[in-house]
Amino acid sequence: MHILIMLMIPAALVALAILFYVLAISSRRSYRCPKCGEKLQTEYLDAKRCGMCGAPLERSL
Repeated sequence: MHILIMLMIPAALVALAILFYVLAISSRRSYRCPKCGEKLQTEYLDAKRCGMCGAPLERSL
């Protein structure tokens, strides 16, 4: 019984890691600055301005 529990805990941790990785990938947003051409990618955020020149960003698809 103890061996079964010891095998289930690492499997659950791996499953959680995969779930969080998939959520992080799906939340990525790509932007390109129309002024300087800088490309940037964010996770869990919506960028409003370019970090290089301060111009408003356009979302890339």
